[in-house]
Amino acid sequence: MFHIAKKVYLEYDYAFENRQDFILSSSRWSERFMLSVNGVADPTRVPTFSELLQENFNNKIEDFWKFLLNKNNKFVVYVDSETLTSLQIQYWRSIFENITPESLHILHTSWVESRRLHGYFNKIGSWTKENKWSRANALTDLKFLTLDEIKVLYQNNPPIDALKNIDKNKVSFEYLLADYLADNSTPYKNELFNRVKILTWENWLDELEHLKYEILSGTIDAGQLDPSINVGVGKIESELAKSNILKWTVDPAFGQDIDYIRSTYNYEIFNPCWIKLAEIWGVEYDDMSELNRLVNTDKYEELLMRDINRKYGCSYTRTRFLNKCNQVFATWCYDRKRSNKTNDLSNFKLKRP
Repeated sequence: MFHIAKKVYLEYDYAFENRQDFILSSSRWSERFMLSVNGVADPTRVPTFSELLQENFNNKIEDFWKFLLNKNNKFVVYVDSETLTSLQIQYWRSIFENITPESLHILHTSWVESRRLHGYFNKIGSWTKENKWSRANALTDLKFLTLDEIKVLYQNNPPIDALKNIDKNKVSFEYLLADYLADNSTPYKNELFNRVKILTWENWLDELEHLKYEILSGTIDAGQLDPSINVGVGKIESELAKSNILKWTVDPAFGQDIDYIRSTYNYEIFNPCWIKLAEIWGVEYDDMSELNRLVNTDKYEELLMRDINRKYGCSYTRTRFLNKCNQVFATWCYDRKRSNKTNDLSNFKLKRP
């Protein structure tokens, strides 16, 4: 899905699902049989986008965008691929300060490539025995436009006033990233690092849950991680609760509350758990101490630079944002930073207040 702001998205018509509030428009709905969720038949009539504007928005694209931007709950607009690309051009021309057709071509190409790659490992839309089209549609419907084609769309899709007024703190992570790497004095840097914080802690808590799983699945062998406790049948839980480095594993309150974790435990207790497990398994220790320190001392700018310097992918556009962001563009921004070519990002500065 293509993120606009808050919880508003654009999506391709072939990925139609009626699980949330939506608008559905398509110029080719009758060309093939498309199903909605749970095999419920499609709507019998689906307007084209021009019909949608005429029937519901006074034939004004500005009214359409105003309607979307007033939504506070999740809302998805399903349109055919040609319409979605035109709407993307309007959006990008409205939020970036000095976007050019060449820069739009990078955004378009990276977006299509992200969606095509995503189509190889994740189903899109409905999936039934009679309707095995979702992956095929992603790979046959999503076409790369040439620069000349983008130039035509550039001329035909000027910026939209309603979109120009969006709070740029609400746009997607990859745009905040490009804006910051282009100009680290950006007024949106605090929001970028707030996003990094949220996503870092989600990833970090997942890491600790995995560590907890490894420790508790060892049952009576978990005592090897702390020689000061006497783990045995019938007293595993009670002994773990006595351990300075393991008691968090049997704390039912240890979970998603960051403030509780920080006020209750010294983050350095996790380090010996990884070290001891590696020693017991006889494997090379993957040193987690630096990451542990950076996460727990709120070094989010350093964490972002660390992720960039890892030289493989972007940790902040994975997992829950996998289908809601432009992963290829984010990793290209990383590459520009690593290559000392951040001048290539100058056209991706967000409009200033």
